[in-house]
Amino acid sequence: GLPRLKANISAAAAANPTKDDYEEVKTRWAHELRGFRHPRGRKNNYLDDQSDLALWVTSRIDREVKKQIVSTVTPFQRIDIWEVLGADATPTYKEGMKHNLTADDPRWLTNEIASPDSLLFLDGVLQSSISRSASEALVHPGMFAHPHPKRVAIIGGGEGATLREVLKHDTVTEVVMIEIDEMLVDIAEDYFSYLSDCSDLIGSEESCFDDERTTDLYEDGRAYFFDKYGP
Repeated sequence: GLPRLKANISAAAAANPTKDDYEEVKTRWAHELRGFRHPRGRKNNYLDDQSDLALWVTSRIDREVKKQIVSTVTPFQRIDIWEVLGADATPTYKEGMKHNLTADDPRWLTNEIASPDSLLFLDGVLQSSISRSASEALVHPGMFAHPHPKRVAIIGGGEGATLREVLKHDTVTEVVMIEIDEMLVDIAEDYFSYLSDCSDLIGSEESCFDDERTTDLYEDGRAYFFDKYGP
């Protein structure tokens, strides 16, 4: 009868669980560049075991999340963006407040609600990340050492972070950013827009690249100075 039919269906369902019955599978992987290669050939390979990309992402086995977001080659360099989350990562204060964690919540000590970090690599060399930025330490000592900085040139700095820190000085009236790789600027604006966010600067724009004090030139910085000021 019907009770026996229902019992058989339930037994079949238990014997053939759906994907909702399984726990999420988490995998960890690592990559090493193998084979016999000349040291120069290894160094030129973006997966070289000694590159920042390898040290931070591909050769690490303690990353629970490794997700390639961008992998492209421009006329000037290779650009890679990865999202990573370490097995021992813990949530930030902001993440804890978002999930209403109390002081004794055990999730403070796990990566359950922690967000992955985004890492930008150029030719395998780490340039920027959400959690780490050296722009303040790079820019402000030199700016404060000058009694009245007005005109500033930035060679490179395609992510816009250096530009943002320079524009924080209200004495600055003109900034020329010379970046050879326009594709890098476009990619950084798409994936690292916070680095060039000037919305909190009075009188500026949402993007530092649109600030009226800023001039963006897409050319070789060394050639620019030689042409303008001589060798």
